[in-house]
Amino acid sequence: MPRFRMAGLLLTALGVSLLLSSCATRNGGPARRNSEIIRRYFDRWANHADTETADALIATNLVLRHPHVTVTGLETYKQSMAVFHTAFPDLHFTVEDVVAQDDEVLARWLMTGTQRGELQGHPASGKSMQVAGMSLFRLANGKIEEIWVSQDRLGMQQQLGWIPTPVSNHTAPPTPAYYELRVYTVISNKLDGVLERFRDTVEPIRRQHGISTMGYWSAPGTTNGGTFAYLMAAASQEVLQKQEKEFSADPQFKEGYVASNAKHGKTVDAITTLTLPIDATARFDFTEGKTPRAFDLRIYSVLPGKLDAFRKRWRDFAMPIYARHGMPSIGWWVAEQKDADGNDQFVCLLAGDSIPAILKSIGEFHQDPDWQRVEQETEAGGKLRAGVTAYKLTPTDFSALK
Repeated sequence: MPRFRMAGLLLTALGVSLLLSSCATRNGGPARRNSEIIRRYFDRWANHADTETADALIATNLVLRHPHVTVTGLETYKQSMAVFHTAFPDLHFTVEDVVAQDDEVLARWLMTGTQRGELQGHPASGKSMQVAGMSLFRLANGKIEEIWVSQDRLGMQQQLGWIPTPVSNHTAPPTPAYYELRVYTVISNKLDGVLERFRDTVEPIRRQHGISTMGYWSAPGTTNGGTFAYLMAAASQEVLQKQEKEFSADPQFKEGYVASNAKHGKTVDAITTLTLPIDATARFDFTEGKTPRAFDLRIYSVLPGKLDAFRKRWRDFAMPIYARHGMPSIGWWVAEQKDADGNDQFVCLLAGDSIPAILKSIGEFHQDPDWQRVEQETEAGGKLRAGVTAYKLTPTDFSALK
């Protein structure tokens, strides 16, 4: 393929990917079939090293071009990927976008993994990476013949400790390694009082003490009660506890709390707190939407011994399929606390254009043939979860995430 043609497709995809994705979804024919081949390539081959899938989808005369190396031939490629999977046993590609045009498919992905073995002369570091990249595929007769790969290789090397990270003159805030979710059951006719208290007193003083709250949400009940929830982030649980202790002792907070109590009285029946350490394979997207969105907060009750299978199903299948139906993932966690039945609690936060749009997307998700197949395969030996508590929420006017 002429080099200028490849560059043109990359630029087009970067500039108008949403438009092209929409066209590829609506149009049938080779573009759709080729998109399905590439999704299967990532799902079965790149993520699970299934050599039968590689033989079925990749031509024997494959040419794969990285900026720093060219791999020729399917067998050579399989050997190099085997080395990579050995070094990163948890290697995983999340496909975030696919654009197809004739015999070419562009895939935008996120690669995660932890280095457990030697690679390219670098001993096992035990460090994790999260690397963004794109791959351009050319197919012929239903098989992949050429692949061009572009990825953040420098970022990968720095994350794994292969090369030093440049020192900045500015002190950056610590990366969150811990989250904490609180869900309030609000008394009838008291939601407005809760929102007023957090808007005028709690959130401004929290910020003064360095407490980072990613989002505030509410779901009114039929009598202005309902649900109020928020998600905090910190470098560690100990850091957050110290910040909250200082916040609680702040005279300005105490004065505001007394005034709020005098005005509104008791506002909350119960508060559920879940401590959420970060899973190494999870990904978070707290970027603000272009327009205000709604959110779907779920707390799954996962049956004993099923957590790994449930987590894998969510990461590899449910999350990408939901995104395909207009509900991208904000983040997911496994709570430290068990539920009342002793089951693990898997927490996830999804976004949608609106609550009606979320309900529509959920219906489409459950009718999706890919999900129906995955659900049947993963539950062949029994159910993975006992149930789920779901909250359809809208962000408050003082929420950072909207």
